[in-house]
Amino acid sequence: MQFTWETLEYEHYEKSPNWFWAIGLGGAMLILVAILMKNFLLAILLLLATFALILHGGKRPDKITVAIGRQGVQVRHLLYPFKTLRSFWVHDHLPIKKITLRSDKAFMPHLHLPLGDEVDHEEVRLFLLEHLPEEHHEPTLIDALVEYL
Repeated sequence: MQFTWETLEYEHYEKSPNWFWAIGLGGAMLILVAILMKNFLLAILLLLATFALILHGGKRPDKITVAIGRQGVQVRHLLYPFKTLRSFWVHDHLPIKKITLRSDKAFMPHLHLPLGDEVDHEEVRLFLLEHLPEEHHEPTLIDALVEYL
């Protein structure tokens, strides 16, 4: 059995010009503080981070293909075998249903996959139960920050 669906890579929120101004001014103030502290490397890093955040804020999400099968979970062309995943949780109470997978990887502990309308989340849940333990995943501070920004 395999489940395949297309979804957006992340939930996009339209940002007003005020959002871009706030990020730009906040970044400029932090850069100014770094320069006053004579920490030029930090100033350069803050400049790059501010620029990247503004670029990412205006970017539209791409459509991705997600497949869950016997081998594991495939997102685009990247396969996450079940042996590298610790647990899963299906968030079916949110406006957009999604699956959260907890990975063994240190730099990518959570993988969030929005479920498409064409996939029954309960069938996916029962299939994943055969391969992974079900464990409630609370949003981390990084998850909340990414969603807020």
